[in-house]
Amino acid sequence: MYNENPWVMPRELEFAEKKENKESNKQKTENVLKIIDQYIPDRPDDYSPISLAEGDGIGISELSDDQKQRALDDRMNYDRGRNDIVEMFSETSVSEEDLPVYISEVMSFEREIADFESNKRTINDVYERIWNIVVNSDSTERLKLWRRLFDEWKTVIDMQEDNDSKIDKIDDFFDTFVRGMADRGWYKKLPERNEDEILAQFKTYKEIKTFLYSLPYEIRDAYKEDNYYGEFEVPFDDLNDIPVDKNFVGQFERTFFFRAFDAHDPEQAQIYFQLFKNCFGKDPGSATKYLKAINGYGRNHLLTWQAIEGFDKKLFPAIDNRDPQIEVLQNSERGWEIERGNLGLGDFTVHSYALEVNSKNINKLLMALREVPANNLSRLEQNRKDAIAIEQFFGLLKDYIHGEKPLVREVIRAMIKYYETKDNSELESLLPDTGFLNDQKNKDKIYNLSNYDRQALIDGENHERKVIDILKRLRDNTEVVDENPPVTSDKELDDVLIRIKDKGNDISSEVLKSAFDLINEKLEEMMQDKEVGIGPNMIMAIAWLERCGYDFLKKMTYEDQQGAHKASWFHSILRFQELTASLKQFNEEEFNGFISELSGLENSKDAYKFVANRMLINTKELAKVYSKTSKSFMVGALWSGNITHELIDMTDLKPATTAYGRRHRGEQEISVHLRNIGD
Repeated sequence: MYNENPWVMPRELEFAEKKENKESNKQKTENVLKIIDQYIPDRPDDYSPISLAEGDGIGISELSDDQKQRALDDRMNYDRGRNDIVEMFSETSVSEEDLPVYISEVMSFEREIADFESNKRTINDVYERIWNIVVNSDSTERLKLWRRLFDEWKTVIDMQEDNDSKIDKIDDFFDTFVRGMADRGWYKKLPERNEDEILAQFKTYKEIKTFLYSLPYEIRDAYKEDNYYGEFEVPFDDLNDIPVDKNFVGQFERTFFFRAFDAHDPEQAQIYFQLFKNCFGKDPGSATKYLKAINGYGRNHLLTWQAIEGFDKKLFPAIDNRDPQIEVLQNSERGWEIERGNLGLGDFTVHSYALEVNSKNINKLLMALREVPANNLSRLEQNRKDAIAIEQFFGLLKDYIHGEKPLVREVIRAMIKYYETKDNSELESLLPDTGFLNDQKNKDKIYNLSNYDRQALIDGENHERKVIDILKRLRDNTEVVDENPPVTSDKELDDVLIRIKDKGNDISSEVLKSAFDLINEKLEEMMQDKEVGIGPNMIMAIAWLERCGYDFLKKMTYEDQQGAHKASWFHSILRFQELTASLKQFNEEEFNGFISELSGLENSKDAYKFVANRMLINTKELAKVYSKTSKSFMVGALWSGNITHELIDMTDLKPATTAYGRRHRGEQEISVHLRNIGD
């Protein structure tokens, strides 16, 4: 029979395959049953009323109806448990040839574990132990590895402890470590861990749990009852002097197991443990907040040893001081991107404290800022409300905005442009890169111009707004750079930025130079000291000042252009570029040599070619780095609408505004033309 879809099995073949599998499984089950009989035999007499009566030393007639029923129930439970164990082994991926050795190893391991659980020998207990072993062991080799590690794990179990405590520690080994190592993700299908990684993870896990077991019993007992968010008080009056609470310990365990294990990187476990030790001994409430921020960030970003320094010295104090620039970490569960590598507002905030301050990382943070769809919490919340209001008109756009996707800003701008010009070319080029927004049904809604003129009610507002007006507010609230400068933790810098804002279009090169000189000085100082962490608002301040420099260069006239390459204000902008848009570390001596050579050029055209060549080299080096990552879509932003773009453009003559300037400009054009002919 011809099958149109090669990926769909014809029904008769599917039926034949199922029948074949059923027969194969039946044979495997029979083989398993024969092996299991050696360890868990069929014992009908053990669960009969006669056996019960003999065990109690009474006659069968003296048994009550309830006792007789109990014997029958026990028998049924035994049979069910035994059958479940047989089925479990039958469904493993272990070959029939290897089953005898595999089952023998499992049953021996189960017996070893049972020695620590002296009061737990029912068929249900046996099944549970076997399940813990089998579900995480798809081969005899992996099973033997767990057994070797369990031998080491037994050193943390005190045989004098009560039985419940021993069982808890055994559960920690199987339910947390073994299962965490065996899990490959229910949707990501992560690669299977190799033995070296498992051994390295185990070393750190054992070290961590040994430390936690050493805590006072009240704490260990309390944090087990903690819920996911840790939202209740420690119910013990005598714990006030202990520098930790259950919220903190519980938060650490969740962070460690969900983040360090998921990373498939043993070093991550060590980094998280070091963070935990750094936090331990600090105020419990604060320490819990620290780990909550790291937990959110660690969902999609690996930590570095370097990041610990930035967190300890800058992020954690900012949390303690309720610094407004980290508001999203204090007051919202939102702001975290759900896809690895992407950045929500929360991700960006923590990211700015995790990197060493150098030219490459400053540029990385400036590019990251372009991904963040809102630069403060109030805008983030307003965007979410606006997205809900227009969901009925644009469908999945709401989910795209709520998901804080990288191209939110560009899509909204393109939609507004489409409404105003009826030209959808920009949307057509963007939508394929958005994933689910490119669905035809969703595109039909976006291209339906009547939707833009509809009315929508926004949560918290008592009147309707036109949809196009909501889109324009979304555009404004997703801008990378605000009209007003950000407030940083540096008052001197804030004052200089406000001066620029107050000058408006009348800003002078002297005022601009003072701002660039100040921020350059601060960046150079941080780079020389190899500081880690700069803070989100300082990055926003750099972006804001960069926009001011861009606007200033863009508005230059031909008259301003002549000789500017020798001016100190121009050199300040070039220094800023070296500090924020270069792959290589800033070199004072080399940069001064570049400025000296630039100042020695008499012809402005040659000077700006000299500058443009340096800008292009720096930009191409950065582009190579970004193009090899998931951020390749950012490459165009390196030389679009920024200072780099304007510096490269200065090789072209600006418009003249005076008669003398126009005449001189004309002479320059003739000179360039003649030179080109000569070439």
